[in-house]
Amino acid sequence: MSIVQLPVSQWGIGDGPRVLLIHGLAGNRGTWWNIAEQLAEFGCKVVAPDLRGHGDAPSTSSYRFEDFSSDLAVLGGDWDLVIGHSLGGPIACSLAHRVSGVAALLLLDPVFEICESDFEAVTAEQVAEVDSFAEPSGIASANPNWHPLDAFHKARAVRLVSAYAVERVMRDNAPWDYRSLALGLNRPVRILGGDPTIFTMLPPNLGTEIAATEPNVLFEIIRGSGHSIHRDAPHAVVNAASEMLSI
Repeated sequence: MSIVQLPVSQWGIGDGPRVLLIHGLAGNRGTWWNIAEQLAEFGCKVVAPDLRGHGDAPSTSSYRFEDFSSDLAVLGGDWDLVIGHSLGGPIACSLAHRVSGVAALLLLDPVFEICESDFEAVTAEQVAEVDSFAEPSGIASANPNWHPLDAFHKARAVRLVSAYAVERVMRDNAPWDYRSLALGLNRPVRILGGDPTIFTMLPPNLGTEIAATEPNVLFEIIRGSGHSIHRDAPHAVVNAASEMLSI
C-alpha cells in the first residue's frame, strides 16, 4: 500500500484538545474553515488535511477506505475528536479501527450505504459535481444560507478534484455497504444526520439502527439542514463537538 503525504491546514495553538477534520468527496481542507475557527477559539488545536486526490494532495490510482485511513494514520499523535463529513464519516471510522489514539468520533451525515440499484445514478451525480470552471457566485446562488466563504471553498474544491478521482472513490469501494465500520468502535460516537425532508445520505432508519445496536453511539437528525451540516448548521456541529470535548 502506497502512503500519500497529505497537505494540512492547522488552527489554534497550545495544549488544548486535538481535533482532526476529514472532508467529504469532492471537498478539501478549506471547507472546514468555519468549524475549525470556532473550535480553535475554544482552545482546540485543529488539523484538516486534503485527502488523496483532493485539493492540493497528490493523485493516486487507488482510493479505498483503507488507503485514506492509512494516509491519515501517519499524521501522528492522538486525537481527542475526529469529525468526518459524508465520505469522511466511514473514513473516520476506518481510522479509528486502525489506530487506538482516536478518543471519539463525530460523524456528519456519513455515507455508510448506497443501494446497489442507486449506485450508478449516485456515481454519475458525484462525477457531475466536478467543475473546472466553478465560481463561488454559482455555489452561493444554489445555497443562499451558506456563508460566502463556504461558497468560495466549495467552488475551489470542485475545481481542483478530478472526475477520475471521484469515480474511482465510488468504484474502488463498491459495493457500498459499510455500516459495519460504525460497529465495535468502543468509544463515543455521535452521528448527526441531515433532514430527510431536505436531503440526506444517511437514511434515518439506518442511523437509528446503528445507535440501537451500539451503546456508545448517539444519532440525531439536524432539522433544517441538508447533507452539508457543517455549512447548513455549523452551530449544531460546534455544539456537538464542544459537548463531546467538554469545553
